[in-house]
Amino acid sequence: MFPKSERGAGKRAIKDLIKWNYIITKKTGCGDHVSLNPGLLNDIRNHLDHNVDSGDFPPRARPISDLKTQPITVTRGEKIVKGAAAEYRYHESAAEPGLYACLVSVRNQQHKIVLGSFSDPDSLLARAVRGLDSIKPTFTKADLNSLGPQIVGNKQPVHAIVDMLCKFGYMRSAGGKKYARTSKQLPRPPMDRFLQTDQ
Repeated sequence: MFPKSERGAGKRAIKDLIKWNYIITKKTGCGDHVSLNPGLLNDIRNHLDHNVDSGDFPPRARPISDLKTQPITVTRGEKIVKGAAAEYRYHESAAEPGLYACLVSVRNQQHKIVLGSFSDPDSLLARAVRGLDSIKPTFTKADLNSLGPQIVGNKQPVHAIVDMLCKFGYMRSAGGKKYARTSKQLPRPPMDRFLQTDQ
């Protein structure tokens, strides 16, 4: 399928596409059957038409390249992997206040998780807040996996979502490793979005 020199990168790309739910696999008697996720065809077409920053997770998110230098908060991962814990640095966009991304550093490697804005209903943050309303009143980070791969993806986005939702008051620690949803609601769009004129 891939030239010999590109097999490693190709396999990694396929794993990412499966993890992000763009590709669906099904075990059959003659091997794995692979297909595009029909529910995400519009997103797939958009990515084929646009140049997307490949360092962002998830790939549906709008790239943010103008992050403020000073992070709004910094946290560390709970697990030690290969002798190091991940560091999570949360930054706001310099051009668009309220637009956030997380820079995850482990050893000498860094990647960006685009979190978006609480006021953008399609952002990772807003989708996660809406998802919290569908799970039990107190929950663990593991329970967030029920929100689906388009929101949580893997453990790093879960950590970033928990950090940001706690920081901005959408959820809180409920003692131990438990969390609870607060009563804080997502911002409503301005009323002028709904007003129509006869002109």
